[in-house]
Amino acid sequence: MRNNRFIHILLAFALVLGVFSFGCASMRHASIKENYIHQQMANYAYKTNINNLLSAARALLFRYGYQVRGPGRGYQMETEWGYTDTEGTFRRYLVTAYQNADGTNSIHFDFIEETQNEGHPPYTTSGRDYALEYELLRSIDSQGWAAVEKAAEAYADQKMASDK
Repeated sequence: MRNNRFIHILLAFALVLGVFSFGCASMRHASIKENYIHQQMANYAYKTNINNLLSAARALLFRYGYQVRGPGRGYQMETEWGYTDTEGTFRRYLVTAYQNADGTNSIHFDFIEETQNEGHPPYTTSGRDYALEYELLRSIDSQGWAAVEKAAEAYADQKMASDK
């Protein structure tokens, strides 16, 4: 009876350990894939017209609840402050489109974010929103998006296999 109880405890421990290791592995896989996508978006070049690119970017921002301020300057547009999913956090974007020498176009979604927590001074962060750029790619060029997605998945699989 005592041996049975000990075996059940060991099996339960092994099951919990297996669940945790699988969870960690899937989180690592997702992180590797996300980093690969960010690298691809950092230099992604669209074959579409720059005005179409900016128009699609404006529509995407609007879908996420951001209002563009004024007419913009050249190939830039700036949004008003908007709420994020995190309570007390506001974000705004500066979106800049670039014409590349080879006739393609690129776009960057740069943000500044301010978090206000009661009893603490506000703090700001800034950066480039690769996830939103990836979403734009998905809406403009589904084949390009699918190619990046497939390559990211393969890269993450290969990286996980080589790390074993």
